[in-house]
Amino acid sequence: MKIHLLISTILATLLAGFTLAESTLPDAGAHYREGVTAGQAGDPDAARAPCQRALRINPRHADAGFRLGQPGQRLDTIVRHGREAGLSDVMLPEIRLNEAGLRESLDALANLIEEHSDDQAAPNFVIQDPEGKLANASITLQLRNVSASAALGYIVDMADARARQDQFAIVIRPK
Repeated sequence: MKIHLLISTILATLLAGFTLAESTLPDAGAHYREGVTAGQAGDPDAARAPCQRALRINPRHADAGFRLGQPGQRLDTIVRHGREAGLSDVMLPEIRLNEAGLRESLDALANLIEEHSDDQAAPNFVIQDPEGKLANASITLQLRNVSASAALGYIVDMADARARQDQFAIVIRPK
């Protein structure tokens, strides 16, 4: 009888501890998701703190631990997402290009982005075209009230190229 009571007491204590631990997991998950959102917005510093809070609540939160343990590998991704979001937020009242080359078009777009983002965004465009396939691209377009990311998409499509965002620049290459 005493053994049965002892086992019941131990089980009740373990279950109470398990229930307490389980009740903190949603908070850890909420903090982790906050960190992921900040990372997707391009703010690595803001992404770090919520993941640290998640680990304080639940030291076994694998995703938060991974995100914090791999900052060098994930920083470029965080910055790239921030750049992508930034271009989508910049609205251009008008962009006009008439038979412009690709470099000229990208320079004009960069100037417009800087002007209409109050100098908060300054994209770096790199053209990787060792075979010269984009040298004869001719871009003609007239757009009003368009996001910078949409304008970039039109320019790249007209040049028969593709754009890839990395940590420091937007890289343009032939398709």
